[in-house]
Amino acid sequence: MAKRRGRRNKGDRDGSVRRARKVRCPKCGLKVPEDGLEAHIKDVHRSLSAFLSGHRRDLAILAAVVVMFVVVALVMSMDDDGAGEDPPPPPSNWLDAYEPAHRVGTLKNDWWTAYPDIHPAPGSPVDHPSWVGDALDDGPLIILDHSEGCAPCVAQTRDIEAVMREYQGQITYLDILAGGSDQRASDAFDAYDPNGDPPYIPLTVIVTRVRDGDGTRDVWHLTEGATGQDWIEGYVRDAIYYFRESQGG
Repeated sequence: MAKRRGRRNKGDRDGSVRRARKVRCPKCGLKVPEDGLEAHIKDVHRSLSAFLSGHRRDLAILAAVVVMFVVVALVMSMDDDGAGEDPPPPPSNWLDAYEPAHRVGTLKNDWWTAYPDIHPAPGSPVDHPSWVGDALDDGPLIILDHSEGCAPCVAQTRDIEAVMREYQGQITYLDILAGGSDQRASDAFDAYDPNGDPPYIPLTVIVTRVRDGDGTRDVWHLTEGATGQDWIEGYVRDAIYYFRESQGG
């Protein structure tokens, strides 16, 4: 008696397996099997929602910390202000249209021909050291009287050197260490200290010449402490301009 053969479906005949239909998750767009969509939503999205709800305070703190670090990084990049970086180079013809930032006078920010109003003996003549006069014959000069250890001295040295790189050959830079054997350190304080107080370093002195009728006269300005590059460059540009004018430029 012949055996009845079992009926095979199409998948059995060609060896293929019917694949489950996939649909997109309405929450994340991921394709998942149709019969597993409900489990996917429950396991993934409801669990994530519950996690976020339970850690909302922690996430807020984390976000605040991230924002704080970003703000601090931005502030530090601006505070560097380019500290120690060279300022943009001036145009080669900047002197042609330059207007001095500081006038000759007796006020705090002026170029001085005698001791200024803030000095105990305002109007008294200044006895420039001979080595200053010798250097001034060749052009304006900037003098830094400082030590190697103090933080303001380090900052002022760095900023002056940055400015000098842009005006090299137009002004002489004298770097003098105080407290050693260099007599010029004491000479600078004795001659230029504008207020008669005990010496305070760093001392920055800028000396130049200006036209005075048919002749010239020496003028100077100084400050004690770190100033930043803007202050230095402002007086350096003035010094170069005034000296050129005193020579008929």
